[in-house]
Amino acid sequence: ASAAAVANGVPQPGQDPNQAAAAAAAAAVAAQAQQAQQPPAAQPAAPAPRAQTPTFVNAKQYRRILKRREARARLEDYYQRKRLEKVKLQEQESNGRGDGAGSPGGEARDDGAGGAAGQAGRKPYLHESRHRHAMKRPRGPGGRFLTKDELVEYYKLHPEEDPKRRKKE
Repeated sequence: ASAAAVANGVPQPGQDPNQAAAAAAAAAVAAQAQQAQQPPAAQPAAPAPRAQTPTFVNAKQYRRILKRREARARLEDYYQRKRLEKVKLQEQESNGRGDGAGSPGGEARDDGAGGAAGQAGRKPYLHESRHRHAMKRPRGPGGRFLTKDELVEYYKLHPEEDPKRRKKE
């Protein structure tokens, strides 16, 4: 009942009336900002209907909270547009392949590099030095790197490949 009284602007005993009014105004602005960011259709359904209670936030953090919400909304919108563009491109590619000779279903899945066509300029690894280091490391069955104990056993069997012994010679 105390939170509702503060939200309605009713001061509690021992509380400054201006403080109660400021808290009520901040709660109303927060509720409006949250509703304005999301269209009614995009809002998730609440698990159970309940009375709206204000969310109290630190006044010094309020502007930053709003900026963060706006940034999240912009990012979500950006990624949603990218997903739509990707779907449209895939539809165009499948429609373009279906017009040629042969079966349209089999031709659309025929090429092995369908997803990599848009990523032609992407490197297979980010850092050359890390790649070289990984290529030099001894590997076990299945291509996985050996553990420390397995390395000890490996270097006992292959002393010519032990980097510690190479430096001494």
